[in-house]
Amino acid sequence: MEDTSASQEKLDLVEVIHVQGMGDGVFARTNFREGDLVLSERPSVVFELSYAKDELAMRVNNFLRRSASEEATFSCAFQWTLWLCHFFQLPDELRVSIEQGVYSPSEDDGVEGVSTSPTFAEAEKFSHFLSEVCASSFTALMDLPELEAVVDAGADRLKKLMLLYLCNFHQYQGKAALFLRCCKLNHSCCAANTKYVADPTSGLATHIAVRDIEEGEQIFTNYLQGIPFMSSFERRKKLLETKLFTCMCSACVSTDELRVLPCMQQLAGSTDCDGLCFCKDAKWICKECKHAEEEEIFLSRHFKRICGLGLAQSSDSQAVGEMAQEFLKVEEEILRDSYSKIFWSVEEMEKKLVRFSAMLGSQHPASRRMEWNVERTIAATSVTVGG
Repeated sequence: MEDTSASQEKLDLVEVIHVQGMGDGVFARTNFREGDLVLSERPSVVFELSYAKDELAMRVNNFLRRSASEEATFSCAFQWTLWLCHFFQLPDELRVSIEQGVYSPSEDDGVEGVSTSPTFAEAEKFSHFLSEVCASSFTALMDLPELEAVVDAGADRLKKLMLLYLCNFHQYQGKAALFLRCCKLNHSCCAANTKYVADPTSGLATHIAVRDIEEGEQIFTNYLQGIPFMSSFERRKKLLETKLFTCMCSACVSTDELRVLPCMQQLAGSTDCDGLCFCKDAKWICKECKHAEEEEIFLSRHFKRICGLGLAQSSDSQAVGEMAQEFLKVEEEILRDSYSKIFWSVEEMEKKLVRFSAMLGSQHPASRRMEWNVERTIAATSVTVGG
């Protein structure tokens, strides 16, 4: 059993303070040195996400699959429904503590980007869908009696709970966990001064100082740790989608030179420039030949290029803006694929790397990340085979 007095002493080394535009934040009440344990906590709520391992998760999955509603296909629908099933079964005291003490975003809370997140809009739709289904369908409550409380909860409360889940739960070993104190740590892409580690057996979450932290300094973590080669374009997009805020750290508001695409400019003598272009102020600028092009035009030309390679399809009637949007969809799909942890073999990853490089160039973050995956997997396989 964890020593309660030691645990309380560790909690006393930090304090929670409201931060304008960030919600609550955690601040050091003493000096920490690199390698020190800053904060540790066991989850107050933890549940299995795999419907292959958990009977309730399986029933939630079946409930959504039987629905003909568009809302049931939302990317977060399964986790939202499963979370609500668990929430309404929690002890009253814990439910009150979560609803009153854990941050849930709203349009007027001052956090940048909340209302622009597509996930925020989906939460609005899904809360009404679930409320109406549970109020009108006896079969739904027969399948999921855990949702009986949803009938009286109201769509606004459901939405608040679903957004609370997105912004505060951690995932590890196929489980979702809520740490009532650790969840108040704010994110920074470039100034994270702690590293998060979860014990897969006990669920204990620890935050270790990665540099010296002075008394009064805010303690940051990186919500995206473990994913290499993320450009600010990708980081901001992912954080807005999954955590419902637009990151305003110095790394994200400065020029993004990690997200690069091949230059398509022809030089004197009809030779192609082999430089790389980055986006700045809605223009793509080549680092080599310095040619600058409006973003829509530049991306539409790249979309035509990959169509010419037979890797995408376009129609003659598509306008420049439409082709640019199609390219962004292609890029987003590839980015998602590149940080997926589920790959069948090194051969499949190598095929993906060839495809990514052909479509986005070998130096695009997606290509570099896939190359990293290949090298890491080969190295791990070599160690295993070699004993």
